[in-house]
Amino acid sequence: MSVRDTTLLLHELGLARQREWQLIVACSRGRLDTSNRESIRSLLDGSTAGALQEQVDGRELIATASRHRVDPLLHRHLSAWSGDAVPPAALALLEQAARLRMRQALMLAGEMIELVDLFEREGVSAIPYKGPALASLIYGNFALRPSEDLDFVLRQRDIPQAFEVLRSAGYKAELDPEIARDAQCLERGNIGQYCFYSRSGQLVELHTEKTLRYFPVPLDWEGLHGRIQTVAISGRSVKTFSLEDLLILLSVHGAKHFWNRLCWIADIAEIVRTPRGVDWTLSEKLAARMGCRRMWLLGLSLAKEILEAPLPPAISAQIKSDRTIVALSRRVQMNLPLGNEWAPGAPERLFFRMRSHENALDGVRQCFRMATQPTEQDWRAHEFPEWAWPVYTLLRPWRLLRNHGLGLRR
Repeated sequence: MSVRDTTLLLHELGLARQREWQLIVACSRGRLDTSNRESIRSLLDGSTAGALQEQVDGRELIATASRHRVDPLLHRHLSAWSGDAVPPAALALLEQAARLRMRQALMLAGEMIELVDLFEREGVSAIPYKGPALASLIYGNFALRPSEDLDFVLRQRDIPQAFEVLRSAGYKAELDPEIARDAQCLERGNIGQYCFYSRSGQLVELHTEKTLRYFPVPLDWEGLHGRIQTVAISGRSVKTFSLEDLLILLSVHGAKHFWNRLCWIADIAEIVRTPRGVDWTLSEKLAARMGCRRMWLLGLSLAKEILEAPLPPAISAQIKSDRTIVALSRRVQMNLPLGNEWAPGAPERLFFRMRSHENALDGVRQCFRMATQPTEQDWRAHEFPEWAWPVYTLLRPWRLLRNHGLGLRR
């Protein structure tokens, strides 16, 4: 998306801080080419050396970048290419935020490696998903992509063993199978993820082909595992998913959250720019097989429109020819500057999810399943005896409507 288009969209939203957002977008990539650097300089340019102070609110800039999880990239590029256009006070704030992110990233990477070693010793095949593994793979530096938790993907049948491994290591399960009511939810509920907390409060989430329920088709674990690659983190070789699979996994995750964070789009753009390159034929084939080809194309569309990711002509042509993708992309771009402040109502959420599927019937079927299958959130919201479990199914749509509203006002 051009600077002019972004400005028009921000005017439509009534946002006063256009330049901050444009600067954040310009810096939200792992490497800058000459054109990117010129864009940053033009945004910072003014008649005086204190242009940023005059035209951009430094604190608002950092706060917005932090909400979108791209503040390490902002610090990296402004420190290197802004010259004297950024006031020392603003750079000091960026430096302080970057140091904090670095400490967090080091602790997270260290704990992830410990868990990888722990699972391997106990014979549990759990693959790191997102977090330090993703950051190291596509940015070349795990500190450039902030994360707050650690995610692993494993087979559903390995969950009982993973429970025992983590509990023996001192992690506390959010749902404890030794507690009768928790066991009922684990057995009958549609769990979104299995959550564990370390003694220091670090969150670890386990995902399986059952919990990743936003995929229309369950994950093909054997296929995923056969395409595994490795990435080096602090001298340690760690397994993670292939670029082709990551494009699909991250696109479905972004669609699940309506792409309301810039970092998720930046991740897609960085995968596209990875020197090894993407096997586009394989990735599209896998996306079609998983029933999420339109979500895959939407993620690529956003990466191209917002961050100029270089897509193959054939992929770009498919995006342009799909009016639904163009409309969804436009909607995301209009709301993206708001970040978490944009809260779509239940009807809009439903409509977005339905349109994210290529087949209308599949979209309706998937949305009906998501709207009626109870999750751990429903279990927490109401307490019924085991024999009354079907009541959760009846109450779930009302809980969703109550939580998200009709979206008639922002």
